[in-house]
Amino acid sequence: FPSHDSDGNDWPTTTSVDSIANAFKRYCSRRQIDSRLPGDITIGRALKRMVPEMKRARVQHNGERRWVYTVPPLADCRAAWEVFVKQPVSWN
Repeated sequence: FPSHDSDGNDWPTTTSVDSIANAFKRYCSRRQIDSRLPGDITIGRALKRMVPEMKRARVQHNGERRWVYTVPPLADCRAAWEVFVKQPVSWN
């Protein structure tokens, strides 16, 4: 998958649905969060609320069909996050 956005940031333009779910599970495990974890659909809905430009798509990669999220440029994701949390964020 490409690793730079249109602004030249080291930022993925796509990421697999599985990698997002696995990263979330690792995050919870490291913080000893043992409650019932949300599934892929719930995670996807939350991402859509946080970053409306993020889309889910089915792509062919190395002979396999897999679900991925197309990720907007980093600046767009940051702007969407500020809208979601309803306040400006210092990104430095």
